This record gives sequence, C-alpha cells and structure tokens, in this order.
Amino acid sequence: MVANIVADVHVRLMDAYADLMAANGRLLLGGVLDRRADQVLAAAKGRGFRLESTAARDDWRLLAFTAPAPRGGAP
Repeated sequence: MVANIVADVHVRLMDAYADLMAANGRLLLGGVLDRRADQVLAAAKGRGFRLESTAARDDWRLLAFTAPAPRGGAP
C-alpha cells in the first residue's frame, strides 16, 4: 500500500492501514515532513509495523514498513 499524505493523517489512519495490510506486506508512507517522522514511526511501531528503510528529499521523508505477521506466527 502506498499513501502520500501528511503525518497527522497517517497517524489517524494507522489502524486502517493495519487492518487492510496483508501479513508481511509493504507499507510506503510519503508526504511526511522530517520533523514529524518520529510521530508516524511511533504510531506504526505501536501497531506492529517494522521500519525497513527511509528516504529523504529536502524536508520530506518516505518511510517504508513491513506489516506484522498475524499473531500466532501463521502467514
């Protein structure tokens, strides 16, 4: 899933992202100002997403996550 919107909206939508993602799927979140990246990162980690990489251009950041596997370890 790819979403390019501001940090506040990513944070508000994090539960929906988690509900819609397949186990181990990739979530790419763009449109995040560098100074707000920690807020998005904390919200994602709080829902079990694992940060895989970041990219930056000027003051903007792209955060790439992997969605958690279902509880119990099943794919």
